[in-house]
Order: sequence, then C-alpha cells, then structure tokens
Amino acid sequence: MNLSSRQRSHLKSLGHHLQPIISVGHQGVTPELSAEVGRMLETHELIKVKLQQTAPGERHALAEQLATSTEAALAAVVGRNALLYKRRDKDPAIKLPA
Repeated sequence: MNLSSRQRSHLKSLGHHLQPIISVGHQGVTPELSAEVGRMLETHELIKVKLQQTAPGERHALAEQLATSTEAALAAVVGRNALLYKRRDKDPAIKLPA
C-alpha cells in the first residue's frame, strides 16, 4: 500500500500519542511476530512498533520487512519506533485524506 505524503502526515499525527504495543528484539522479524502484528493491525488499524537495539539489521529495513510481511503500509520510522497502518475490512476507524 502506497501512502501519499499527506496521508503519512495524517497517520503520524494520529500515532504520535500511541505507545508501542509490539517489540522487535534479538530474533528479528519472525513469522510468529508477523502474525501477532497482523492481529494487532486488524484490531487497531494503526500501531506503533518498538525496534530494539538488539534487533538484527538496520531499523528502516526491519520496519519495511515487517510492513511487507503483514501487507501493511509503513507510515513512519521515528527513532527506534515504526508506525504501521493497515485499513480494516469491516468498519474502518481511520479515514485517510484524499
């Protein structure tokens, strides 16, 4: 999913107050972690993920890998936090600007 700069900015403003609910540690992006992130995205649509310093690889690459494995859009990587968005099929709560 490709987001425009306006949509990314909107999601970043919505995600600013969020606390990370998933943490990527020394094992990196595993199938189990991807499945859990997918479940969280289905529930919340927009989540913040903490990329620990012990995680293998570069933070932007890890965030991209996680977004790809969950078919989500990477809205932002700020510091060691990634903001992921995936529109819910039923009753989407977040309306993106055109």
